[in-house]
Amino acid sequence: MGCAIAYLVSHADLMPVQVLTGAMGVAVAAIGGLLSLYRFQEKWVGYRVTAENLRREKFFFLTGTAPYDTDDKFQTLVTRVEAILAAENVQRTESTAAKKKAGGAGAASLPAQESSESASSS
Repeated sequence: MGCAIAYLVSHADLMPVQVLTGAMGVAVAAIGGLLSLYRFQEKWVGYRVTAENLRREKFFFLTGTAPYDTDDKFQTLVTRVEAILAAENVQRTESTAAKKKAGGAGAASLPAQESSESASSS
């Protein structure tokens, strides 16, 4: 329906309406391109998965359900949370490496980040 309205408006004899229609089309295309380029939805889904996994571990810990029904439940919590965070970091690193290899957005800033990380670990 939106396409039909845009078609009808674009064929009207009103110049300001045609300019507005064209500008709206350019804005929609630009926003769609940016969303595709930076993959905000994919990243958000990944972060939500990590957050929900951490939340689940929190409630297991607080209720004392398995595997937190032993005497060393805090150590178990730490181990499991670190595993969840490590998996998320590996996924983010792989995504960043793939983007850098493909020459995607933000690839130019990666060497500076890597050099600062290596300097801080020394």
